[in-house]
Amino acid sequence: MRRTTQLLLAVGVLSALFLGACGGDDDGATAADAAMAMEAVDRGTVVAEIGHLAVYGPYVPAPPADIAALYFVVVNEGDEPDRLIGISSAAAGMAMLHQSVTDGDMVRMTPVEGGLEIPPAGEVVLAPGGYHVMLTSLVEPLEVGDIVHATLEFEVAGTVMIEATVMDAASGGMDNMASDDQ
Repeated sequence: MRRTTQLLLAVGVLSALFLGACGGDDDGATAADAAMAMEAVDRGTVVAEIGHLAVYGPYVPAPPADIAALYFVVVNEGDEPDRLIGISSAAAGMAMLHQSVTDGDMVRMTPVEGGLEIPPAGEVVLAPGGYHVMLTSLVEPLEVGDIVHATLEFEVAGTVMIEATVMDAASGGMDNMASDDQ
């Protein structure tokens, strides 16, 4: 799949998620769109390490309203699982872990209860069409180039601060997208 197609799919899924107001009955994105957007994610650059965990490539697509999504990858290089149990950010009134769930041929967002397990010797990708952090009631508008600070709390490893760059939504987080060669 060409990079342009991947970018358009990622933008389409993200737009549908924003328009769905996080938990509405139907946001218009199809399951196929979500799956294709997930294929476009790459690890990017490691930005934080704590214990056996590493966080890669966090970014926030520039939001069209006072709600935004935060994406990143967590890699567990240890022999035991860990769990992402909390997220906070001064940029938003609330930060919540969500998952896009397929319901027929539509995709809806639902809260993730009890945290998100990071398997031993594995990774969890937070990306359009899958797991993601919803930042609601933004304190001020986010613009391309802004930095969003967030604190991730893991059950075993503890807390770590990350910085996510606000990217042009059309770019889909440039460093996080696969190249044409993949």
